[in-house]
Amino acid sequence: LNDLLDLSLLESGKMNYNFQSGNLVEVIQQVANELRNVASERSLSFEVIYDPNVPVESFVGVFDSSRIGQVVRNLVSNAIKFSDQGTVIRITANPSSSGKMGFIVSNRGIGILESELDSIFDKFSQSSKTQTGAGGKGMGLAICKEIIEQHEGRIWAKSDPSGQTEFFVELP
Repeated sequence: LNDLLDLSLLESGKMNYNFQSGNLVEVIQQVANELRNVASERSLSFEVIYDPNVPVESFVGVFDSSRIGQVVRNLVSNAIKFSDQGTVIRITANPSSSGKMGFIVSNRGIGILESELDSIFDKFSQSSKTQTGAGGKGMGLAICKEIIEQHEGRIWAKSDPSGQTEFFVELP
């Protein structure tokens, strides 16, 4: 119900944002700490990766920390849900060469068909590989896309036949 409400607010342009200066790595670390036990119960582990030699300013931007946290949480929750047992979920924070910052959530599991990589971001849409009773109504990625686009960023996915899947998020 909350997802449906969020999606409705996002699509109507009525979602309230609290844009402030924030550190993307701190948001990622917070979500990883929240979900670490859930992953552990499925024999999964986390790696949060960022170059500590990169100046902290490279990961600081103006964004709604709560909403970006919601995006990270959704992507990591999906990775937990669809990862092969005993694998590693990686969250990599990187400043991009164009001066934008971003992150990648990667996992190894059931994967996503190449023909479905764009449509998985449509509301009420799921990859045919995930329609296995694992839960969800196909709103999470649509919500992520709306939040990222309303931050003037972009989100996309890649998956290979071995089941390695990566979700990329880029923010100004």
